[in-house]
Amino acid sequence: MAFAIAHAQQHINDHKAQVSAGVMRQEYHFMGQTGWINDPNGLIWFRGQYHIFYQFNPYSGFWGRMFLGHAVSEDLFHWRYIPIAFAPREWYDDSLINTS
Repeated sequence: MAFAIAHAQQHINDHKAQVSAGVMRQEYHFMGQTGWINDPNGLIWFRGQYHIFYQFNPYSGFWGRMFLGHAVSEDLFHWRYIPIAFAPREWYDDSLINTS
């Protein structure tokens, strides 16, 4: 799982600037740094910050290798992305786990 997280994080780091410059990028709604998000939930207030957890595929704009993302905000507008929380680990977690 650590390799999958490191690989996905490197992909995000390599592509987030290009994605953030996209003309269709949302300004008022939460979006992942790259890829596609699904099921944003777990919005909680804890120790002075809002936390959001979300399923996401950092590699594509479509469903695929689903990871668990986490971000925090003090105002629900400016978000700071926390490193990936979970990655697919078992073969049944992700049918694409053995591909790059």
